[in-house]
Amino acid sequence: KGVAYSLALESSFLELATFLVLWGLSFAILLTLYILKPHLRNYFRVRTLPAQGQYVCVIRPIREVKLLVDRANWIQHHVNLITEGLVIVLSRDKDYTTCAVQTTSEGRIFFTYQCTRYVYDGQIQQFAPFEFDLGASHRGLLAQAAGLSSKDAGYRLELVGPNFIEVNIPGVFAAFAREFVSFFYIYQGIFLWAFYFYAYYQVGLVDTGIILISAAIKVALRMQSERRLKRMAEHEEPVSVRRDGQWSLVSTKHLVPGDVIEVVSGAHMSCDCILLSGNAVVDESSLTGEPLAVRKFPLREDNGHYNAVGAGKMSTLFAGTTVSQVQPVLNSADGLESPRVLALVKSTGTMSEKGQLVRQILFPSWISFIFNEQMRVVVFILVL
Repeated sequence: KGVAYSLALESSFLELATFLVLWGLSFAILLTLYILKPHLRNYFRVRTLPAQGQYVCVIRPIREVKLLVDRANWIQHHVNLITEGLVIVLSRDKDYTTCAVQTTSEGRIFFTYQCTRYVYDGQIQQFAPFEFDLGASHRGLLAQAAGLSSKDAGYRLELVGPNFIEVNIPGVFAAFAREFVSFFYIYQGIFLWAFYFYAYYQVGLVDTGIILISAAIKVALRMQSERRLKRMAEHEEPVSVRRDGQWSLVSTKHLVPGDVIEVVSGAHMSCDCILLSGNAVVDESSLTGEPLAVRKFPLREDNGHYNAVGAGKMSTLFAGTTVSQVQPVLNSADGLESPRVLALVKSTGTMSEKGQLVRQILFPSWISFIFNEQMRVVVFILVL
């Protein structure tokens, strides 16, 4: 009569062999899908010219930054060489991102990659981010104090995109799915399956509980950080802009390089600006950590050269900072006189200081510490 087994009758060997075959095939399939994951999304799509495609696959090299690494010994050096070779063979040295091609109201085609708009240039037949050069001389910058026309502002808005960094926060289910598709959880799940098969329920349940709890804590902390970053990045408020020679209230989302805005006390700067007229006291602690407010001075009407990272920093209002106090200048011997404090928009979106900071947080570089370097040796020994 024999004993009934879950996968076979009267044969524990057949049950064990069946499980090992299924276990090996499952691990091989999951490992193959993990390796081919960057290529699966575009596997059935056909390559075409940039102007004709509906999607763009952006391939970016992944550069690893090594910190706190000791001088590598012979074993560490050769393990690193083997690891680097496997990374190249498995296509893990590049980041693959598929972006949908969109069209503006004027018929320009573009796609958005890492919060930056890439517009198709018919002359070079490539997509590229667009940036306006406002000039570098003091007189040339002050000459733009009249502002833009509505037509020019609309044209520039199509090329650089809105002054708004959108941070997408996935739902709870999507956040857990993103967490569990990593190789670490695939590895854990395969071996937990073996624990349950061999009736090590106590060990399997404890390990499963630890994995689920740690994953839940990690997902909760990540979503909390993403919500905090979303509040900081997606700031929007009305601002007075001079267009067509008239002042009007416009959302900071629609500001473009070349716009002239009025700076008021308590304003949160959403773009990098050059102070044309008046003085301002700015709190830059959110960017630099400096607890004391910094005073900003307008450009002088001379033949000087503006440099945002040099002396021109004292005339630059950076995105992400808060204006504490402003003072118009009505009488000036070497500057622009105006009853308002005027500033020229220099950079918007991810081109601004705040935008670059948010972009680095959203899309960080891979950092390898000495622990990561030593773990490669440990894994190599376990494989052997």
